[in-house]
Amino acid sequence: MEETESEIPEQKTVPASQVIDYKFIIVEEEDYLTVYFSDNETVYEYTDIRYSDLEDSLRQKIRKGYCIKDEETLFGFLENYSS
Repeated sequence: MEETESEIPEQKTVPASQVIDYKFIIVEEEDYLTVYFSDNETVYEYTDIRYSDLEDSLRQKIRKGYCIKDEETLFGFLENYSS
């Protein structure tokens, strides 16, 4: 079968000025949020924030791995959602 241009997935690039480095990733584990460093292997903090208590739009972001750029943003997030 001959490949046509429409069958080749188009790759999109983002200018380097728009790439945001992130330091943390928030994920759901057993209905609680866990904060990992950006390597996605090293745990930064286990939280008491229940995934099931969050609004649906935020759960969708966390399901994909919610990236946080720095400690200030992370602390703001945790303070906002902690009980």
